[in-house]
Amino acid sequence: TTDTTDLCSNHGTMTAGVIAAAGNDAVGIAGIDWNTRILPVVVLNGCSGVTSWFAQGLTWATDHGANVVNCSLQYSSSTSVMEIAVQYANQSGVAIVAASGNTADAGVTYPAKYPEVIAVGSLNAADEISSTSAIGEGVDVEAPGVNVLSTSGLNEYALSSGTSIAAPHATATIALMHAAAPRIPCKWQSRAGARAECRPCARSHRRCRSSRAG
Repeated sequence: TTDTTDLCSNHGTMTAGVIAAAGNDAVGIAGIDWNTRILPVVVLNGCSGVTSWFAQGLTWATDHGANVVNCSLQYSSSTSVMEIAVQYANQSGVAIVAASGNTADAGVTYPAKYPEVIAVGSLNAADEISSTSAIGEGVDVEAPGVNVLSTSGLNEYALSSGTSIAAPHATATIALMHAAAPRIPCKWQSRAGARAECRPCARSHRRCRSSRAG
């Protein structure tokens, strides 16, 4: 679809705002990397969807130049089509960041659970893991995820909580890293071995982009 209207309680614009809201303008909030470009990709119908839609969206983003992909969504189980898409993006040099899930001690959800994906849990203002954030094996990093102020819709701001709002903090940080050193690292690996394989990037140099899923 070419319709990128923000649905699901403005989930998309809230995550995008953390990454790339305009800064240094004395208005609202500033994104962590406000010079990045957003490549919006809709993979849900409202707040729900199937893994094949996610796989199609991730593949499309990879083929259209995304360097870093933010996945503020969760699925309870893996499917082969989703796993193949994640592996394709990873092998293409795309860094994939995903919310670990609002599942507490039930564990990390997909796609965050894949070793090629950086799984992000949420922290509260006291720098403690939030009560709903997935914990246990598979969580790579935590980021602010309780009462985070961000953009909402076309011209509003709102508070949001959960691993979905934590993930874009990590996504934006990686986008800044990529902008500073676009040739390394390219192949991201979160738990199956080293965090990143430092090698020349096969892809042509371009400014960093972030893809929104959801």
